[in-house]
Formats: sequence, structure tokens, C-alpha cells
Amino acid sequence: MATLIQTIMRKITTTTAKKTTTHQSNNKIPLLVIIGATGTGKTKLGIELAKKLNGEVVNADSLQMYQGLSIVTAKPDAKEMDGVPHHLMSFLPPTKVFTAHDFCKEAVPVIEDIHKRGKVPIVVGGTLYYVQSLLWDSLINHGNSNIEEKIMNHAKEMTTIISNEDSTTSNDDNDNNNNNMNKSTPSNTISNNVNKSNNNNKNDNLWEKLKSIDPVMAERLHPNNIRKIERSIEIFETSGQRHSDLIDLQVSKGGGIGGNSPYDYRMLWLHCEKETHDIRLNDRIDKMLLTGLEKEIRDLQRIILKDIEEYERNDNNNNNNSDNNNNNNINN
Repeated sequence: MATLIQTIMRKITTTTAKKTTTHQSNNKIPLLVIIGATGTGKTKLGIELAKKLNGEVVNADSLQMYQGLSIVTAKPDAKEMDGVPHHLMSFLPPTKVFTAHDFCKEAVPVIEDIHKRGKVPIVVGGTLYYVQSLLWDSLINHGNSNIEEKIMNHAKEMTTIISNEDSTTSNDDNDNNNNNMNKSTPSNTISNNVNKSNNNNKNDNLWEKLKSIDPVMAERLHPNNIRKIERSIEIFETSGQRHSDLIDLQVSKGGGIGGNSPYDYRMLWLHCEKETHDIRLNDRIDKMLLTGLEKEIRDLQRIILKDIEEYERNDNNNNNNSDNNNNNNINN
């Protein structure tokens, strides 16, 4: 790590010296960005460079922005931070909707403030679409008036799955105590096949919908890439423009990945040999399990269920108020 930091420091110093005049003329804030896959050492490198460069870390890991979840997201603790200020860490409630657009709104003033205080902002994190939205101009609207409802419905599905898994685990334990009777039943097999079939049909239907809206984007996406398919459909429904057209327009104006940027940035993309990476990840998971990962997930489930109940109560109250208003209008 020490040799790597020395090499990086030399390169940063050299490129910064070459571009000092350019920075003064374009008035762009200098920014160091560290990205890479989980377990490649982003957090540690960011902290070490912050100490060397008199910098502060701006978190760009979407999950580390949420309160709790310290174990599963591998948040650095106070000891690991070693006195280096970290921004945009643990400030969102677990069920808060937060988009790349929201990240930019939060990160930009933080970066500007760090720079004004004479320090170096260092963006660290593996959520690439957050980093892309921050570094390069984007024409894509991230808004969606129905996103809260979607998130809550998805959360409800996930907590149901977890609860069912708990039930299955409990039943499996009982089965083992009874000589593994009914370990596998036709009804379970049929249920699993039906669920798999339903998921495949949903994937096909979504892809067909995207194809009818934006055939160019549909050809770029695999039918099972549900998240991106839904994202492209959402962009069309909220903006009235096809995702592929927006990308083409963005590129023609110098935006998008590698295009115009409001920052004078240097990016470090960390990689790791596969064998070493596998060992790191396995060790990390073992450590997570030993330090309370399961309890952390159960606590999160309780928080989500509580928020879902509150959301549904408020939704029911709003519907009742709307019905009452409609009845009053009819009576009047």
C-alpha cells in the first residue's frame, strides 16, 4: 500500500503541476475520484491519500449513505477513518428514496465547501452511476412521482421473502428432527416452478414494453436486466423522450461518460487479481458473520416493516379523506 500511495502521489503531483495554469483559467475544482469493485481497497486508499493531500472523503457508495447497515456495507469506523472527515455517510433512513440526481444535489455543495476551505475533495465509492452523474453532464431526468410507492412495494416483497425463508428454515429444522420427512414435496416443486415461470413472463413483458417504446434501447439490454429495462421505461414515462435519444443527444453535446465535466478530476480505478480478490471477499464475509451480520439484517427488516405499516396507514387515510371530499361534493 505504501509503494502504491507513493506512486500515486508522484503522478498526481506531476499532472497537477502541468495543469495548474489550465485550472486557473477554467476555474474548475480539482477532484480526486477513487472507484472500483467491492474489496479492491477503495476505502483504505482514500483515507491514506486524504492524509497525504490534506483532503476529505466524499462517500459515493449508495448503501453506505444509509443509517445502520455498518457491517453489510463495510463502513469504516472511527479508528479506520483515522481523523479523516467523511461526508455523505449514514445520513439517510433505510427506506428513504435516493437517486443519482439527489446524490449530485448533496455532493456538489459538499465538494465546493471542502475546496473553499483549502482542502482536497476525494470522492470514494463503487456506485458508478452516482460518480458518472457527478462528473459528466447528463440530460436524463431522474425524477419519478411514483417511485416511493414502487420502493415500498418492493420492500414489502423482500420482507415477505425473508419471512418465508425464516419459515422454511424453521420447517427444515423440524424435518431434520423427524428423519427428514417431507424434505421435498411435489407442491414445493410446483410452487418454485410457477414462481420461476411468473418471473420469466414478467421479464419478457417488460422487455416487450421497452421494445415498443424504444427499440434501440431494447436491443442493447438483455431481457433479464430488469433494473435497466425499468429505468429506460421510467425515463420515457417521466420525460416523454426515449432513453436512447437522450443518450445520443447527450453525447452530441459533449456530455455523458468522458465528456464535459465541471471538475478538473483525476480518477483512480482500482483492480485486483482474481485469486487475491476472492480471498479478500471470503474473509470479509466471514468477518461480517462473526460481527453480527444476521442481527443487522433482522433489525433492518423490522425497520422496513414499521415504515411500510406507517406508509400504508397514511395512504389509507389519504384515500379515506379523498372519498369523504368526493361524497361532500356530491351532497352539495
